[in-house]
Amino acid sequence: MNKLTAMRTVVLVIGFLAVATLSNAQIKLGVKGGLNVSGYFFEPDPENDDLKPLSSFHLGGFMMYSFADNFGLQVELMYSGEGGRLVGEDFDGTGLLGGGTVDSELKDRYSFLAFPVLGKYHSSSGFTAEAGIIFNILLKAKTSYALSNDTQEIAFIEDFNDSVNGVDTRFGLGIGYEMASGLSLNGRYSFSLGNIYTEEYTADSNGLEAGLGVFQLSVGFPIYAK
Repeated sequence: MNKLTAMRTVVLVIGFLAVATLSNAQIKLGVKGGLNVSGYFFEPDPENDDLKPLSSFHLGGFMMYSFADNFGLQVELMYSGEGGRLVGEDFDGTGLLGGGTVDSELKDRYSFLAFPVLGKYHSSSGFTAEAGIIFNILLKAKTSYALSNDTQEIAFIEDFNDSVNGVDTRFGLGIGYEMASGLSLNGRYSFSLGNIYTEEYTADSNGLEAGLGVFQLSVGFPIYAK
């Protein structure tokens, strides 16, 4: 799915919910935000590096359309910062740190416009469960590579947009709890359904493919309900 198709999907779903609002459906609008902990999974696995998580945040809004007492459709639109790290040892081919083996860290940071479309179950006791598809539209990608020893460190930073697909389609599922006040707490895990790298980058990297797994902890609060 490219960016144009993803944006059309966003417009269609928002249009459907707007019509539902006008037809006296049960609608709830709110804001949410929280912590992201994300990381890579590769095929094939890197041999000499350890995969490490990367922390960031998400922030945006949600619209909940209830079509039954305990079931509904929730869509969200938010900024989501994600990425991953690989740490290990490498050879200082530049000679800037004196040559030899040094500690290395590869860090990729992505900025996405995330558009989750989730089916949601809400129990009478306040517990919730959700599952659905998430379209992550790439806004920006940067990669950095650092070498260090006991006394020095050098780092190289560059744009990574041309190596990453414009849309990363995910499957997400989560659980949560909604208080009587409307304040909600939610934990969600999502993972890429395909390769986030472009075909050109994968070909240039000897067939390397990758996906992202993201765990989110969120706090949400409704600002409108009908």
